[in-house]
Amino acid sequence: MATLTELNGLLNDPVLKDKLQAAVIVVGMEIPGETPQPSNHAARLAYAKTAVANPQSEATAWVRVLLGLNHTLTTQQITDANDAAILQAVRDSWDVFAGS
Repeated sequence: MATLTELNGLLNDPVLKDKLQAAVIVVGMEIPGETPQPSNHAARLAYAKTAVANPQSEATAWVRVLLGLNHTLTTQQITDANDAAILQAVRDSWDVFAGS
């Protein structure tokens, strides 16, 4: 398990931020085609537009979400997360930013 100090150190990890930036773009582009549309689709779509338009600043917030969700992992496990795991984490957490 990563310590709080270690997690804080990952907040500025450029590789992790770049992965999340790309994941936000990918998932943001999936939202318009959601089938079936969830009840909060309009909110998800609105956030997708914001996220895709400004993925760099959104990635900073997503690093915090990813670290919070995975605080029981080691820093190595977090930084070694593959693309599929990161994309799924973003998909699963989209409503944190979109609201309901």
